[in-house]
Amino acid sequence: MYKVAIIGAGSPDAGELVRLLVHHPDVELSVLYDEAYGGIPVSQVHHGLVGDIDLAITSKARLDDIDVVFLCGDGMLATRIASNPEELGDKRIIDLRQGRNADAEGFEYGLSEVNRKPLVRGARRAVTAGPVASAALVAMYPLASHLLLGGRLALEALCRNDLHDEESVRKSAREIGTRLQMAQQSFGGDVDIKVSESASDRVIRVRSTLPIGLSLDEVDRIYEGIYDDHNFTFVLHRRVEDKEVEGTNKCLVQVSKPSDGELAIEAVADGRLRGGAGEALHLMNLLLGLHEKTGLELKASVF
Repeated sequence: MYKVAIIGAGSPDAGELVRLLVHHPDVELSVLYDEAYGGIPVSQVHHGLVGDIDLAITSKARLDDIDVVFLCGDGMLATRIASNPEELGDKRIIDLRQGRNADAEGFEYGLSEVNRKPLVRGARRAVTAGPVASAALVAMYPLASHLLLGGRLALEALCRNDLHDEESVRKSAREIGTRLQMAQQSFGGDVDIKVSESASDRVIRVRSTLPIGLSLDEVDRIYEGIYDDHNFTFVLHRRVEDKEVEGTNKCLVQVSKPSDGELAIEAVADGRLRGGAGEALHLMNLLLGLHEKTGLELKASVF
């Protein structure tokens, strides 16, 4: 069993993470640290945990015997560990704080669809992608890898309110542009994002229409060639309903042809899990050499 600590255990992301980890067969939740909630049972801080875990949040972080450390929230300890990860030796560290630099030194970029090999070949530290960037990159990376993007990418994102502020949008655009340019050097990295409020407080939709004349069969072959060995990404030719992804770690990508010279793409995911707790658990599995679906075989139950 791997012993796990969550720093910033009072944050919403930490709550999502605890609800996943409490049923992970290879994990023992050992330390839940947050100075603001010291001594309070985690089941009183986050919903859905009564009867599943009796661990209290602590204001003292003892990490000597810990194997994996998750960084959540904006507390001083999480910031210190992220800035000086060497302090924790060879422990696995996964940073899922929004606003964190996704190109942080010493941390691998934690979106396996675009950066899988380093994550499964000895990496010990990773930072999750942002929720909007996670969906957008899953949708656009196969096109970039086949040099199909033009000079500027226009995206429309439907997401929850806390991702609407100017700084969040700017960070998402920069993160998407940087990663796509790494796949297609001829792409200038310019990304424009128009953000609107989602009908769901969890589900994120990212869509775009591009001037690409390939047939759907040709597009399918491109996506299948990239994602055939990935367990959470699937391509469809029909509209994806919110309830198909809500509460899961899946990213479903709808592709269609509005006209012979256009390709429409929409990626749909649960932004609390993809780009958040689910992606963090996925990263833990990859860094530890576990099967990537362990603890994440979640079925949508909103029907």
